[in-house]
Amino acid sequence: MQEAAPRRSKAWKYSISEVTTYDCSFEEDVELYAKGGCAGIGVWGFKMERVGHARASELLQRYGLRAANCIPELNSIMPYALSPTPEDPAQRVEAFLPNMERMAKLNPETIVVITGPRGEHSLQEATDLCLAGFERIGKVANDLGVTVALEPVHKSAVDDLSFIWDLPGALSMLKQINHPNFKILFDTWHLWDTENVFQLLKDDIDLIGGVHVSDWRAETRTWMDRAFPGEGASSVFKLVSALDKAGYDGLYDIEIFSDNGQFQVAFPDSLWKLAPAEIVDRATRIFRG
Repeated sequence: MQEAAPRRSKAWKYSISEVTTYDCSFEEDVELYAKGGCAGIGVWGFKMERVGHARASELLQRYGLRAANCIPELNSIMPYALSPTPEDPAQRVEAFLPNMERMAKLNPETIVVITGPRGEHSLQEATDLCLAGFERIGKVANDLGVTVALEPVHKSAVDDLSFIWDLPGALSMLKQINHPNFKILFDTWHLWDTENVFQLLKDDIDLIGGVHVSDWRAETRTWMDRAFPGEGASSVFKLVSALDKAGYDGLYDIEIFSDNGQFQVAFPDSLWKLAPAEIVDRATRIFRG
């Protein structure tokens, strides 16, 4: 059953993160998203690097799209499922910086980073490594004039993605980073069941730099198994409404993972198997009401 849409005071500006149409090229994505009424595009490094940042910038300008929450390659301090090498955190940071610099040329809303899982490190060891890495990233981000958004993940994915798994944990790390270029990436899939989430959004909206949107399948199989906004169980409308009411004014960036065998499991009902035009239509439906 689709979630009923609440009344809204103004139109919600939306974008689509490129992983949503995983098998399409950058050129195909910008054309699809513009036709779907998007105001922006969440750029992924593995697609942008194939065309180069100059060509990517040209295409965004041609189609009238803003770069939303952008994800360069090697965007974690610790190695994780989508980026296992290099393993050394310091090497990862130095390799990440030129990727961030190229993506910064798109003038994105945010550059997204995660901690990665702590692996065999203690929590304190992993935290110290991440703080050192984020300090280095923050200084370069300041020079580039971009916002870095730290993304906490759902508690079910801590072994795959990040040891920061809720808003309080992300807020605590932000205080330790203590850098003006760092904010938080709020992902509805990861944070929908965080305790007191609505009050936290109200209290800390100034620290929300960007938003990812997808829905929670009633029978979620892995973190790469998501539903289109409004077609799942996580009250996406209420979360977006709370963000809007609290004062968030950025793009709502739709990000759908639905493994078709590219990574861990080939789900027979993978949303990535749908025609790209249908993916865009269903992904943006709740924002066009």
